[in-house]
Amino acid sequence: MSEIGGCMSAAEKVCELMFTDREAKKASEKMKMLAHPTRLQILKILSRQDQCVCVFAQALGKKQPNISQHLSKLKDKDVIDSYMKGKYAYYTLKDQNVKKIVKSLIF
Repeated sequence: MSEIGGCMSAAEKVCELMFTDREAKKASEKMKMLAHPTRLQILKILSRQDQCVCVFAQALGKKQPNISQHLSKLKDKDVIDSYMKGKYAYYTLKDQNVKKIVKSLIF
């Protein structure tokens, strides 16, 4: 009987370490959003410097509307932010936790 009680006590302690269902869903959605090669390239660049969409398009060999869609998804999830510099919109990495994730992926 004490063995079962000890197991239940351990399980309760482990449960305290877990995400809530809402937190797990939110984290999963964010990880799915990050798990795209183009978005990872954008985030890698932004982990080092702010940049404008035209540079992303040229560097990644993609059309500007395609890059803009990826930037919009990142911005909608509060991962990045933008600001105007002259006539160009520049993007910056807002979420420092994402920056840590990206830096941890550097091989």
